Amino acid sequence: MKILKLIAILCALSTRLFAQTPKAIEADFDKAFEKISYWSEHSSEDTNGDGLFTANLQIEAKVKSYTQKCPAALDQAFKNIGLVSDDGLFRILSWDTMTGGTQHAYENIIQYKSAGKTFTIVDTVKNDDDYIYAYNKLHTLKVGSETYYLTTYYGIFHTYDMGAGIRVFAIQNGKLNDKAKLIKTRSGLTHKLYYTYHVGEELQNGLEYHPEQKIITFPVVIGDGKVTDNIITYKFNGQYFEKIKS
Repeated sequence: MKILKLIAILCALSTRLFAQTPKAIEADFDKAFEKISYWSEHSSEDTNGDGLFTANLQIEAKVKSYTQKCPAALDQAFKNIGLVSDDGLFRILSWDTMTGGTQHAYENIIQYKSAGKTFTIVDTVKNDDDYIYAYNKLHTLKVGSETYYLTTYYGIFHTYDMGAGIRVFAIQNGKLNDKAKLIKTRSGLTHKLYYTYHVGEELQNGLEYHPEQKIITFPVVIGDGKVTDNIITYKFNGQYFEKIKS
């Protein structure tokens, strides 16, 4: 059913998306996100129960259609509506689907370029055990002939329970490697660092990547998720990030 709806949306959009300017594309996405907000606030009017579902599908459809019809314009527009790497080869669009209640439900569209082609991956919930995080920052790190994309992400599981982390991607052999192992921990090399914590009313993500120093910092969490003033630091040594004494 979802696939049929997506095909129908793509067909409806395909005839009017080409020759769009970056500004027009941004405005089009703004309208799409406004629909999500509208249906989340007017659920009583959604007699068929699929207004919010369709609104989220439309964003997926728009990205795919723009990618096919006007990729150059999408490249420019994406700088304002999503995250884009310095080299323009990797980008992520994250949004709150407004379907999760106190546990926020996110969805991501991940795109990468290889051999002159653009590939699109829809990062969405596939079963009840899945949780999709939102990406909020993207950094590019060159190591010799390799390029790595460091993305910070977060999740909101409850009003006061959150998770935060950093994940490493790379485009290798024409495909996206979403588990690029560039971080050394006591358990060995890994592609991410992650922690959960409990917050008060202030919503924050304490994990940061500092590109000038090539270090990752995040707070020490103790007990039942209490965030302390102590900081853990991982520094890039030319091969991988490893923990250093603060």
